[in-house]
Amino acid sequence: MTEYILEHPNGAIIASYSKGGRLKKIVAKRGFLHPKRFIEAIPCLEKEIDKNILKPYSPVKDDFFTKAQKAWYEFYTKQSGLEYRFTAADGGSLKQIGKHLTSISGGSAEALAAW
Repeated sequence: MTEYILEHPNGAIIASYSKGGRLKKIVAKRGFLHPKRFIEAIPCLEKEIDKNILKPYSPVKDDFFTKAQKAWYEFYTKQSGLEYRFTAADGGSLKQIGKHLTSISGGSAEALAAW
């Protein structure tokens, strides 16, 4: 599956194409764009894409989250002797902590060291 991003002043939209080159799904990454406007910009076939409008998209992996989650599991298991059950709320909290530490320390590696 290949993904492309359409960025506009009100947000961004991700268009996913199947291996056969057909439009599979459209997801609003942030913001809102009226369907009439993005239907004009996102073709049904991948080969018809205008590279000036749609750019190839690859999500940025967050090093902090996976490493901090692993550290938390190890800490919790060592302290309690039980296996931790990670929930969506825990994930949201850990992402907020990561954003805060990254903004204070200036980078993901420094944020992990502070964690």
